[in-house]
Amino acid sequence: YTLKQFPTASLTVVDLSHEMLEKTKERLADAVKPVTFVQSNFTALQFNPGSFDLIVSSLALHHLHDEEKETLYRQMFQWLKPAGQFRCA
Repeated sequence: YTLKQFPTASLTVVDLSHEMLEKTKERLADAVKPVTFVQSNFTALQFNPGSFDLIVSSLALHHLHDEEKETLYRQMFQWLKPAGQFRCA
């Protein structure tokens, strides 16, 4: 869905599960965009400020404790470019 809305986007896909990353690689096999896959706990991620125009989370953050979510949300908003957006599904 995101690639249909933003066909020139490059993607960074993050998940702790190797199996989920492999499934995503299969789903994106035909994508000609640059795709980076990162296997990591969300709370351990490190990106430079202003790295992203859009951050999308889909059914991935529900297992975090409230304190972890708050910390991660603060980090995500630092990772966004000015006028960038965070979308949580």
